[in-house]
Amino acid sequence: IGSTFGGVSTQGGPVTVTVTNAASRAVSVGTATYASVNASVSTVNGTTVGAGGTIVLNGQSIQVGGSDTVQTLINKINNSSSTTGVSANFTFGNGSGSVVLKQQNYGGNFGISESESANLILTGATSSVSATGLNATVTVQAQTLVNGAVQTTSSVFSGGRSSSDSGLRATDNFGNSILLTEAGNSTATANDTAVSVTSGAAFVAAGATYV
Repeated sequence: IGSTFGGVSTQGGPVTVTVTNAASRAVSVGTATYASVNASVSTVNGTTVGAGGTIVLNGQSIQVGGSDTVQTLINKINNSSSTTGVSANFTFGNGSGSVVLKQQNYGGNFGISESESANLILTGATSSVSATGLNATVTVQAQTLVNGAVQTTSSVFSGGRSSSDSGLRATDNFGNSILLTEAGNSTATANDTAVSVTSGAAFVAAGATYV
């Protein structure tokens, strides 16, 4: 928290946080179905016509063989997650399951772009999909000096303003920032005291990450 908050001078005192919109990660649920995670990808949608193919995930090509299992497919995606930023798992219900892709980072700057040459994760006429996450919106209150009197000033912080920022790192127009943890990234977080500002040569927020 800097010397200016909400356009006025910051004063010592508590900083409270209310999450009005929680950040989310991009998720894509596959439409191709399998009997189990141990099923061969050749048995997609209850048939035996699958022969594998190529998945392009956030620009990274992943080769899938016709004899690979769904678990092998998931492992290949997860082995590339350090490059793609996307992990995979299997969800099962009502007698069949599908592959779920999930972006590892929160916010609109990080997404999922996936296409494939055959029915592996997707099915039917759909051969590509894209998804993005949402940024957090946080109302922050701090003590300020207005017309010679100390008062509480509110300012709206937005996540992901920089292209490299996670949607959990919310900033205002004056360079102030607050980093939400996953526990704090909830609309149940309301008027919680995150830090205290103390005045000196500069204003410093102790414990810059809000839990």
